Amino acid sequence: AVKLEGHPDNVAPALLGDFVVGAFDGERLEYVRADVSDKLEFIVLIPDFSLSTKEARGVLPENYTRKEVVFNISRAALLTASMISGNFDALSLAVQDRIHQPYRKKLIPGMEEILSAAENSGAYGGYLSGAGPTLMIVNKKGNDIIEKLEETTSKLDNFWLIKKLDIEKNGLTVTEENL
Repeated sequence: AVKLEGHPDNVAPALLGDFVVGAFDGERLEYVRADVSDKLEFIVLIPDFSLSTKEARGVLPENYTRKEVVFNISRAALLTASMISGNFDALSLAVQDRIHQPYRKKLIPGMEEILSAAENSGAYGGYLSGAGPTLMIVNKKGNDIIEKLEETTSKLDNFWLIKKLDIEKNGLTVTEENL
């Protein structure tokens, strides 16, 4: 599946469930799977406009500075450690990005307002999901921020569907009913 799709970060969690970090060298896939804590909830915001991956990739620079790359590598490592260790206070720093979000935000009207509203409401953080335009918020379970997100998105030009997501704990399952 990774060979066909090309991205272990998409395929592995879909097949395995929970939190999965993986790397693929063209032949071999290595991954680490960890349980997503019940103390977290994920809120997705999906706008009523689309954004092609080609357009989203087109705004990215050809090269990045060492400082930008080190910034993102440290955040990726912190994100992984935070999710595995349960130190969720580090997530607000871990979801920061200098590789794609600063360039793609101009393609996603309202992105900055929504992410800011989520953080100001006590969420651990938020980020652009993949190439976008969908946004993901990592929130403390029990911290009801939906109303604040609805208030924020109601002031924007586009409609945003706001939905809490359930974590798929088991990944892909095949049953007779599926055959």
